Amino acid sequence: DEIMTVLEVDTAAARYEDSAAPPYPPGLLEKRIEGLVAVQYVVDTTGRADTASFLVLSTTHADFARSVRATLPQMRFRAAIMHSQKVRQLVQQQFSFKIDTTLLARQKKP
Repeated sequence: DEIMTVLEVDTAAARYEDSAAPPYPPGLLEKRIEGLVAVQYVVDTTGRADTASFLVLSTTHADFARSVRATLPQMRFRAAIMHSQKVRQLVQQQFSFKIDTTLLARQKKP
């Protein structure tokens, strides 16, 4: 099976909004450390990520990358389309881990 890039497909693979998302690593949340992780993986024709293709391109902390890697099998995607056929697509995605300070403030109030 050939793997297409986002530039080659007619409709790119996309994660469903209600799909699993990587949780904030508790230790980093507790220390209020924010960060980013950029990863690469292949989304197959069934809309699942091929975990064997997972590659961390960059990360500000290894725990962010571990969170994404652990959640990837539960993520669901619309498969890429090329010439009216579902195809495998190489995806490069950045995950941003930001702390919602309003939520933290509400959690601290009695």
